[in-house]
Amino acid sequence: MVKKANNKPGFNGSDKDQRTVQLSALFAALPDNYFLIDQQGTILNYRVRSGVSLIDDPVAYIGSNVADILPPAPSALFKEHMRQQHDAQDVVTWEYHIDLEGKRWDREAHLCPLSGSDEMVLVVRDITKRRQAERERAEAEERLERIISNLPGAVISKKFENSEYPQVVYASPQTSDIWGVSADDMCNIKGLTEPMVNTNDLKTYAEHVSRALENFESYSFRYRITTHTGENKWLETNTRAYKHEDGYTYTDGFVLDVTKEVIVQKQLETQRKIADRAQKLDSIGQLTGGMAHDFNNLLAAIMFSLELLRDDETDEQNLAMIDNSLTAAKHGAELTRSMLAFASKASLDPSVIDLNRLVTETRSWAGRTLPSNIEVKTSLSTDLGPIMADVSSTESALLNLLVNARDAMPDGG
Repeated sequence: MVKKANNKPGFNGSDKDQRTVQLSALFAALPDNYFLIDQQGTILNYRVRSGVSLIDDPVAYIGSNVADILPPAPSALFKEHMRQQHDAQDVVTWEYHIDLEGKRWDREAHLCPLSGSDEMVLVVRDITKRRQAERERAEAEERLERIISNLPGAVISKKFENSEYPQVVYASPQTSDIWGVSADDMCNIKGLTEPMVNTNDLKTYAEHVSRALENFESYSFRYRITTHTGENKWLETNTRAYKHEDGYTYTDGFVLDVTKEVIVQKQLETQRKIADRAQKLDSIGQLTGGMAHDFNNLLAAIMFSLELLRDDETDEQNLAMIDNSLTAAKHGAELTRSMLAFASKASLDPSVIDLNRLVTETRSWAGRTLPSNIEVKTSLSTDLGPIMADVSSTESALLNLLVNARDAMPDGG
């Protein structure tokens, strides 16, 4: 029969000495259940904490074998560790669980031999809350890993010590896609990514990191890297620095590969510049068209006046001068038409022309506009066939060649 002292569960005995009282007080303070068993596993005595759920009334355990009380799986574990204890003659420890009233109960067992005795003490501790917390934490970490693995960028945590490069304490799998370095290598080898930073961005990179470490603040910016394979990339980092309880400064950052975005932005910028240039050219074209129209009216008046003078003139020398003026005015009208074509106000009129003849005529009238110290020479091909082109546009091109050649000559000649 189990006896109890002071209405508290404890080891039986009517003649407790001071040591027994002290041990009972110690046992009462510990969160464990104690069973005194023999070499076969039979329960000789017990001490169970109050409020602990058990399969049966503890009194019924006296004289029973532990293996017979436990469910099959924990019973098999008990027998196995009993054999280990017999072989090792030392403390053996294991864990097991039982399902009771729809709930899982986790237990930690220690089988301890008693010096100078064939008896042993089986210590059983309830670790249900601890294991439940560990499982919940593991599930939360697994859930977080799944979330991180689905992010479009890499998550990196660094520890800053008194060394040239920080220690990466965590790196998500995306690091291999961004830097070409595995997460394990990044954590185990210092200084893998810092040398990849473009030299033109290195100063800005260092300033952001230094300021964040000093003020424990967040920073965000873009920088370029060149990977070990020679691939150039644009990265965007959003990082926060903080003081850890171990006294060191850490940073948690999210790094995104924005290379494609930067390329698209540059393409859009180029297209915007092209559009701006086209708009400016359109404005110039409109201005040119207006000026050409007014100039064409002036040329029409000049040509009309020259025609009237020619009708009344009989002097051959004067007639030659009038004809030259009319020819120049006609060329001016053709140039005006080219200006209108540039302004999209006149259409081109391609026709079959003799290029040698056109070059000779252009040299004749355009050469008079050049300084006297410039001589225009032509080298015409005798077997050059006719071409299809707009006469006025071709003349404008030849005139541009003459003007450019004049401007390129030393001292203008």
